[in-house]
Amino acid sequence: MRTRVLSAFRSVGAFFKTHASTILKVLITVALLGTAALPAVLDNTIIGYLPLLMVVAGILFSFAYLQILKRSVTFQETGTQGNCLRGEASSIGVKVTNGSFLLCPRIEVELFVSDLEGNVDAATFERISLLPKEERELMLAARFDHIGEYQVGLRSFTIFDLFGLFSSQMKTARPSVVSVAPRLADLSGLDVVHQSETDVLSMNRSVINDGFDYVGMREYVLGDTMKTIHWKASARFGDLMTRLYEKQVNPDICVVLDATSRWPHGEQMMCLYDAVIEGVLSMASYAVENGIESTVATADENGVPVEFLSRGSWGYEDLMRAVPKLRPSKENAGTAQLLHRMTMGMYSSSNIAVFSSNPTEQLLSEVISAHAAGKHVQFLMAHPADWERAEEEHVKRMLSRLSAARVPYYLYSTAQDLEEVRI
Repeated sequence: MRTRVLSAFRSVGAFFKTHASTILKVLITVALLGTAALPAVLDNTIIGYLPLLMVVAGILFSFAYLQILKRSVTFQETGTQGNCLRGEASSIGVKVTNGSFLLCPRIEVELFVSDLEGNVDAATFERISLLPKEERELMLAARFDHIGEYQVGLRSFTIFDLFGLFSSQMKTARPSVVSVAPRLADLSGLDVVHQSETDVLSMNRSVINDGFDYVGMREYVLGDTMKTIHWKASARFGDLMTRLYEKQVNPDICVVLDATSRWPHGEQMMCLYDAVIEGVLSMASYAVENGIESTVATADENGVPVEFLSRGSWGYEDLMRAVPKLRPSKENAGTAQLLHRMTMGMYSSSNIAVFSSNPTEQLLSEVISAHAAGKHVQFLMAHPADWERAEEEHVKRMLSRLSAARVPYYLYSTAQDLEEVRI
């Protein structure tokens, strides 16, 4: 019983708190009407009713005034951009116009920018008045520091009458969506990229002779070994012909994205997400531009593998839909199993780059196993720019396993840090 009473009191309190302004206006109006009605009680004549009639006329006039303003005051959103790069600033605004010959005494405008979770991150509240035929523009500048999609625009637009008794909240359009794209970095200095370029160059100018399946022949090219020359076919065609064999290892790049993190939600998590996604896409984009086939592979929240081929029509939006955000977890068995599958397949990639912010023992073991299997593998770990010294030392002790196995790794806080790496 006591709980119900307390709950009822809380509900009443919340109602009064939410509608405090409206309740105050009603009380003031009732007080004015009551005060104006006193002369009519004392003097039952037209003179006695005159104050009451004047108050009622003022209320009706104020209501009619608002109706005219509602049809005369217009607004138009300006300055919103469909997309921009991470770290860029964008301005959103609204242009308000009073098309009537009446004074617009009070307009309340609120512009907002959401965060990645859809909550209001920044807002500006303006209270203005407009002269007849006046036009004014209000702006809100916002900087988008993290990749993703943000809602921006006009949150509320309210017009008040001459005496402030009535108000009308105008219907606003749906918020605009600003897509913040990753800022790509130049990763040409990484070992795994250099090795992939070397493999592709070697394939293009020399015969493939380390496989087991004969796939055909072609004319001899300078650099082909003598043991691959097909002598009988050469005699028949009158020119040297070289046997071609299917290669068992592909000279492309497999980019493994680990969607888990050892750091919790918050600003650090969003910075890590930017670093990991931008690193992955920078490497995939570099591969496409230089004719190197690449595959981006990740495990979703359920541990299900998701792969994207660089020759397809995927972009960062597809990648973000597959991995909407990093998730704090002490385990990343799904990523470790994915790396094992990408390593041990017969036609697996010879060059593997693992982007992660969660160097677990299981994942590091799979990285070392890939190196032992003859793959050219690199581990690239994203970390917060302001991580604690104890955490840094702990991570470096874990990564010492890679140093002992002669597996190259890099620590970085933004993808742009990797631009400084040079062979």
